[in-house]
Amino acid sequence: MNNNINEKELRFGSYCRKSSDTEDKQVQSIETQERELADFSVRMDLNVCLYLKEEKSAFKVGRQIFDGLISKINKGEINAILAIHPNRLARNAIDGARVIDAMDRGKLLCVKTPTRTYYNTSIDKMTLGLEFLFSKRDSDDKSAFVKNGQKTKALKGYPHGVAAIGFINDKTEEKGNRKWLVDKDKYPLVERIFHMFLTGNWSANRLARYVREELKLTTPKHKRIGGALMAISRVHTMLKDPIYAGFFYQNGQRYELNASLPRVITEAQHNKILRMLSDRNLPKTKTHVTTFAGFIKAPNGDFIGPDIKFQVICDCKKKFAYSNKTNCPDCGKLIMEIDKPTYLEYVYYYNVARRKSYLKTKYISENKLTGHIVDYAKENVQLSPSLVEWSKKYLHELKDKDIELQQAMTTHAKDEVETAEKRKKKIIEMMADGALSPADGKVSLEELNKTILSSSRRKVDASWFDTAINIADLTKEFVDIMQSDNINSKREVLSRFGSNLIWDEEKVSIINTKWMDILIQGLKEAKLKNPQFEPRNYDVDKGKTDVFASVCPNLLRG
Repeated sequence: MNNNINEKELRFGSYCRKSSDTEDKQVQSIETQERELADFSVRMDLNVCLYLKEEKSAFKVGRQIFDGLISKINKGEINAILAIHPNRLARNAIDGARVIDAMDRGKLLCVKTPTRTYYNTSIDKMTLGLEFLFSKRDSDDKSAFVKNGQKTKALKGYPHGVAAIGFINDKTEEKGNRKWLVDKDKYPLVERIFHMFLTGNWSANRLARYVREELKLTTPKHKRIGGALMAISRVHTMLKDPIYAGFFYQNGQRYELNASLPRVITEAQHNKILRMLSDRNLPKTKTHVTTFAGFIKAPNGDFIGPDIKFQVICDCKKKFAYSNKTNCPDCGKLIMEIDKPTYLEYVYYYNVARRKSYLKTKYISENKLTGHIVDYAKENVQLSPSLVEWSKKYLHELKDKDIELQQAMTTHAKDEVETAEKRKKKIIEMMADGALSPADGKVSLEELNKTILSSSRRKVDASWFDTAINIADLTKEFVDIMQSDNINSKREVLSRFGSNLIWDEEKVSIINTKWMDILIQGLKEAKLKNPQFEPRNYDVDKGKTDVFASVCPNLLRG
């Protein structure tokens, strides 16, 4: 077809669109589009018989109003489109193809904008297709730009979008780069909700009712929505959100929440909540991190592995494993509807090789292992906070002495090198004058070169300092961390502890590292010199550290 048509005889459908997405940041509002198209249609005397508008992104297929526009064209109710720009019609390949296909079938005779008209001709359709293509490219570029910006923000520890309940967006920052702040009113309520659920005595639904009826917690307020009491499903979503454990996922990648923001729960507690809320329709944690996995073995080297059991006691007093169930096997009540559940979690360790060989195998609970290593630490290596701080001060003094010694050695080495260089120059002159044979001169030069090399390499080994400070902190922190609920922290401190745990199915033994044996021996010496000396209760006062100071050099040399 050609463009030899009378536009006044066409039946136009006016289409206006504005997206709240980044693709339309600079686009006119729908009200402005409507006004400009109305003025234009009056000025051009166009027959507009349909007015459509919607607020939805054209980046993806699935706009209801646009689909209605195409349907009207296919039915013959309209045969022309009026829009402010082709990118209002399509920013994706499929919707653009639908417009051009309607032209190919003679259903759509023209697409008109205030600046150009596209008729059903090969040139105009090609140009219109390019407009759609450029619009898609523009959206793709902006999408990539937005994703890069979101990744940059995520790397700083802040998810994009509205802050989770318990936090608020910092409105003093530029939009798109806003940090999170603690919501002083809601954060304490969020803490209470999580801690109540983790007691194992609240079902998710009962807790959700408590949140609505007692705490009156509301959703974040937006322009059009929000500010209402939290629905049961929203409470479930909040409980499963990893942001409260200090991490989040964006585009399939894990990021850590900014360190300045508090953690409501630990990651281990988050995984426990996921298990408590799990059913066949929700994701389940596939792996379970336990405290001692990898840190304990049998005397012959066999792997001692964990066995984890998750159970719940129903209102009907039936106790059962809930991991793969949605209902109580006795009374049939939904697990999430149990009024006062009691969630139980047991972790035992056993000799994996023995059980695989169908041999009699014993178990030891994680609580018993923790108690054993805590008692061992209290008895042998735990120091009081004041004694640790005194020790660190003492270590800094020794480090300063090493620095002074290093400076003296450097000065001495410099003098040695200068002297050796002068002697080398003299020997070379003597060899040139024939006063010294080449063979004897070569031997002398080699000896001087060795002296220079040895002097330049002479240094005080100060690598002990960081290790000693780490050990001092460990003696203070170890027991508290091992008695906490943070599994990752416990595994980290066990790694720093460095000792191997051996379980022969009767007793637990601890094979110490060299530094641990030296520390234990030093503390024993201090106790021998002063029977009243109790390291973990020792309050350091002036003149009271002599007993420990006398053994500090021995510990340090070790």
